Parts: sequence; C-alpha cells; structure tokens
Amino acid sequence: MNWRNVKLGDRVEGLPIKGWSRQQWLSVRNSLEGVGGSEIGYILGNSEYKSPIRLFYEKVGLWPAKEVFNEYVFWGRKHEPTIRDTWQHFGSFEGGANEMMRNEAVGIKPRKCRVRNFMFRNPKYPYLFANLDGEILKTTWRSDRGVLEIKTISGFAADKWPEKIPPYHLQQVQGYLLVTGYKYAELVYLQDGRISSVWPVLANPETQYNIVEACNDFILRVQEAKKAIKGIKAQHKAIQEAAAFAPEVDATKDLSDFYDEVYREKLDRGEVDVTQEVFELAVTYDKIRSKSKEVASDLQLIKNKIKEKMIPHRKMVWDNGYITYGKTLTVKFKE
Repeated sequence: MNWRNVKLGDRVEGLPIKGWSRQQWLSVRNSLEGVGGSEIGYILGNSEYKSPIRLFYEKVGLWPAKEVFNEYVFWGRKHEPTIRDTWQHFGSFEGGANEMMRNEAVGIKPRKCRVRNFMFRNPKYPYLFANLDGEILKTTWRSDRGVLEIKTISGFAADKWPEKIPPYHLQQVQGYLLVTGYKYAELVYLQDGRISSVWPVLANPETQYNIVEACNDFILRVQEAKKAIKGIKAQHKAIQEAAAFAPEVDATKDLSDFYDEVYREKLDRGEVDVTQEVFELAVTYDKIRSKSKEVASDLQLIKNKIKEKMIPHRKMVWDNGYITYGKTLTVKFKE
C-alpha cells in the first residue's frame, strides 16, 4: 500500500483514499492489524454497539466483521458535507446556533477546515488509525490547527450522558489527537436532524494513556491468538483455541448476540458433563433470575402507582428531575 509522509501536528503517514468506495475502505481497514477511531470505544467497553470480544474475533479473522450501521449513521454520512460547511459559520460557543444562522445569512465564516482524504497512522502508535472528518485550519478560540469530528445523534441517546456527549465519541476524538499530534478537536453534533451544537475537546493525557494501554493489550491478544490458531482449519476449534486470549466476558447484548451466532453456526447436538465452573455459574444465574422476577413485579407495582397519580397530568417535575407519562412512563433524575 502506498503510505506517504504527511505533516499534521506530528509527522505521520497517510494512505490516500480519495475515490474509494465504502467497501474498499472497510476491506483495507479490516486487513490492517490495528484499531480505527470508532473501535476504541468498543475496546474500552463503553459502546453498546459492539463488544470487545466480537471485535477480537473479527480482528483474529475468525468471524465476519460486523459494520455498525443504522439510520443515524446513514444520515450522518449523507449530511456530513452540509454539517461541515455549516460548522464554518459557528462563532463563539456561547452564541451557538443562533449566531451560526446569522453568520450564514451574510456569508461570515469564523471557522475554516479542509478535508484530508487519507487514512492516517502515527509511527508512535502504529496500531492506531484515524480518518478525519476535517482538519481545522481556523477557529475562534485557538490559533493552531486541530481535528474536526462530525456526529449525528438522537435526543434519546444524548440524554443518556452528561453534557449529552457519549464517552465513546470523546474516546474516538482522543484517539485521533494521538494519531495526528494535534492538541484539540471540535465535535459537531446534529441532534434529531435539526439541533446543532459545537463542543471543544482538549487532548487529555490520562484518557490517551488509557487508550494506548488498552489498544496495545488488545492488539497483543489478537497477535497471540493468530499464532495459536495457525494451522487449525476447523473454525469452531480455532475459536475455542483463541478464547484463551480473548478479552473478558461483558454484559452487552451484542456479546450475547455474537455467542448466539457462533452457537447456531457450530451447534453440537451431543451432551457432556458440566464443569464445576459452569455449574457454579448456573447456580448463580438461577438465584439472580429468581430475584429478578421479584424485582420486576415490585417495579411494575410502583410504576402502576405512579401512573395512577399522574392522570391527567403529562409531566411532574422537581429540582433535579421529572416524570413524563405518554406512550411510556419515564422517570429521570439529572446528574
């Protein structure tokens, strides 16, 4: 592949990708022994979309790569050029969208960026890759260059997090700052297709250290697993062998779905004696399941009591939270 030297915050390497299709880009990224920016959140266990274990087996080459794709991702790609152009009209962070619209009406662009059609890597962190939505050339609060990252998000998803920013978005940006050597980024959000905002993000050494450590450990696991399964032709046997190097089991639904996929593919109709470890897990599962049934019943009783008192009101509020009752009942405590 034709990697070339490129000057960003650091002297980095860039692989030209102009004119590539989405499938070409995915094929190359999946073939590289490394981690893309959006995968950092998976490895750190902060994203509900893909578990570290599924990603591990994808990187080892034992399972087809699952691209996270939904309507927000679709519209994010469609609207990226428009959002990038709109970002250039934002003024101060305090002025927000109102100032942006006034600037756009008269053609004022306090910010400026350019598209870099490269996949970047930094020799300091050879297992990290970055694809930037834009390189900031001018902004209102700094004189140096930085990273532009564009996201679309639903209000429901944003409300899950303090300041409405998912941690895996911040981790992705910190990864990009590591690769590029830049000291800051700006996150541009389009929420629910109509609410825009810009957030400054400074390089965070502690977060970046955690990213480097976690990604380095993950790639070492992948490399060791590849060595261990070399020469094993049966997929189910290779998966069993690679399991010794996989990340810890987590509680994500995606991991449950992944195991279901593997099990359906390689189902053994026979039976074997249970191991002590699995038996103890089964006992724990049964105890928790019994308690869960009691908790679910208690929770439903309380919900019904709240609903009784809510009628005919739609919303009740207090200093740090609220209850809404529409199609569903929502109880929210603000952090």
